[in-house]
Amino acid sequence: MMPSLGKSLLPLLMVFAGCGGLLLAQEPIGGSRRITATDCLTQFVDKLIYSSERVGVLTIVPREGDWIEPDQVVIQLSDKPARAALATAQARAENVGDIRVSEKAAAAAWLEHQAALNANEQAPDPRNPPFPETSVLRLRLTAEGADARIEQAKEEKRVNELTAEQAREELLTYQVRSQMQGIVTHVYKQAGQGVQTGEQVLEVVNIDKVRVEGYVTVDESYLVETGMPVEVRFTLPQATGESVVIKQTSTLGFVDVTVAPIAKRVRVWAEIPNINGRLKAGAKAEMEITVPAESN
Repeated sequence: MMPSLGKSLLPLLMVFAGCGGLLLAQEPIGGSRRITATDCLTQFVDKLIYSSERVGVLTIVPREGDWIEPDQVVIQLSDKPARAALATAQARAENVGDIRVSEKAAAAAWLEHQAALNANEQAPDPRNPPFPETSVLRLRLTAEGADARIEQAKEEKRVNELTAEQAREELLTYQVRSQMQGIVTHVYKQAGQGVQTGEQVLEVVNIDKVRVEGYVTVDESYLVETGMPVEVRFTLPQATGESVVIKQTSTLGFVDVTVAPIAKRVRVWAEIPNINGRLKAGAKAEMEITVPAESN
């Protein structure tokens, strides 16, 4: 007769026998796991193509290989007419002559009006003033009109100031300033050539950071996650004819949510600093992703 303990274990043994594969899949893995990404290539992360904001003739365009600082002029168009328009608009905006003339005219008009009132007050016969009521009213309306011309002159000055500001902003469209530091990698238009609105002129690449992009299998893609440690290796030639392997660590920055339809693999990438600017876009690399034990 089978002991009672054996009887109690028999159903469990049968279940384990029928689901052995599932049981093995649930067994924990002792240590971390390394997944090697395939077909890894490098590319620069920050890259900008600068275009002209208007039609014109180029006067300043950097050359390929030039280093560009932030806020540096990278595109300059001929802007002589725009500068002349700005100078004219600024002169009008700064002109206060019309306001001063209007103020003097208003002061004189009110002085005449007050003189008429004083004369009527001092008249021997109030019933027969030297300035009839209609004349006094006309003088007052003339003075009020002079006050209105002061406001008109001030409004014209305000409009001239806005026109000058518009001309100043218009002048800025004749140049394009860089948004980041980097090196000029392509020049599509040279100084002296005409350019259309939106036409590409040059490309600037920031080489401080490199993205290493590769692929993992579909099964592996369910194990890797962003933020996991990665080690990237590059093999660089030396002047002696030998090669040196450079290793850098980072974290996984992206796991694609789409499986490549033909290759049946998933794209992943990590970003690393480009120390001394030695790494180039399109270079081959090796990348290993460390999957912690608790993630297996």
